[in-house]
Amino acid sequence: MARTSRRIALYLYEDLRRKGGKRFFIKLWLPTPDGGRRFLTKYFNTVQEAKLKLAEYQVERAQGRAWSAQGLPNLATFAATEWQVYSEQRHKSSTRQCNKSRLKNFILPVLGEKSVGEITPRDILAVESAAQRRGAHGKSLREVHNLLASMLGLACRLELRRDNPAAALERPRYERPEKPVLTPEQFCRTLAEIDSYWQPHVVGLLHTGARASEFFALLWEDLERDTEGAAVLLRLHRGRDGTLKHPRHRRAVWVKAGLTWALDHQWANSRLVRGREPQPADLIFCGKRGRAPDGNYLRKFVLQPAFERAGVPVGHRTHGLHIFRHTATSEIFHTAGAKAAQAFAGHLSAITTMDTYVHRKPQVEERAAEDFDQHFWSLSRSVLEEPKGVN
Repeated sequence: MARTSRRIALYLYEDLRRKGGKRFFIKLWLPTPDGGRRFLTKYFNTVQEAKLKLAEYQVERAQGRAWSAQGLPNLATFAATEWQVYSEQRHKSSTRQCNKSRLKNFILPVLGEKSVGEITPRDILAVESAAQRRGAHGKSLREVHNLLASMLGLACRLELRRDNPAAALERPRYERPEKPVLTPEQFCRTLAEIDSYWQPHVVGLLHTGARASEFFALLWEDLERDTEGAAVLLRLHRGRDGTLKHPRHRRAVWVKAGLTWALDHQWANSRLVRGREPQPADLIFCGKRGRAPDGNYLRKFVLQPAFERAGVPVGHRTHGLHIFRHTATSEIFHTAGAKAAQAFAGHLSAITTMDTYVHRKPQVEERAAEDFDQHFWSLSRSVLEEPKGVN
């Protein structure tokens, strides 16, 4: 089919083309408030449908109705349609839930009724200012900006706008505070203050270095021997209820003395709680009712009081279950190096391990400086002359 094009107004065109011999589309060139142009594409299965819709657009334009207002959805509609489909295909459920909360609390109250094609950098700054007034700061403010940038980037790829206004702005600055780690002495004092039922859980969290979601989902069937039968491994799963995003989200942890103690005691605890021998499909580190324990309960009523009684300084949202993962990964790094720490933590990139989970140890740095000095200076001083006095 031959291409037909008719100029309707300045910078406004209608195109009817054949695509792949099967589908047809109309391309509408729409003016933007900044004097530019963007185009919106409508697809049809038959040429008759395309011609009919093209005739409707011509009538609407002749009657003075604005296509820019009709063809482009507002941000609330875009979030509930195109963005939702895009997010379900690419984001995990926890990310979708966080984005939904940010949209509801910070973005849609300000820009929900505004057309996707009319959002400007000034509008994005207005969203960030409103979010600050509602208590968002630091990481939350940055995530709001990133979400808006992703949504408007998708709108550009769908040809709903020409450019991404978020690209003209700097992301809100956020300096990630360094998370604390526990020294062996602090861990021992804290462990002594914890109820005996929860002690295997705390020891297990430290010796596996697992995320709480991985740790409390462990089953007895996840205990297995390696390929040569030489040692027992504990298989950690991230995303057990769905498809793994990456093979490293399933990894193995060597079961050594500390973890063996935790597993033995938890076997006895599970038998008392359930009144029977634990089965392969039972949770290993269950609560006192046989179900997965609540992380908030453990943090608030088990860990925090134990830290206070042990004299461990507690910061704001710093001494939860995740502190054991930071402590274990940092210790592995200082004893075995970066790649061992990355494998232990199950990170896809060593950058995450180094920037977030590895913590400085002044005594280790001093010892490294002494070793370096001794190794090089002991050889260098033999070829250097003794300093001579100045006359």
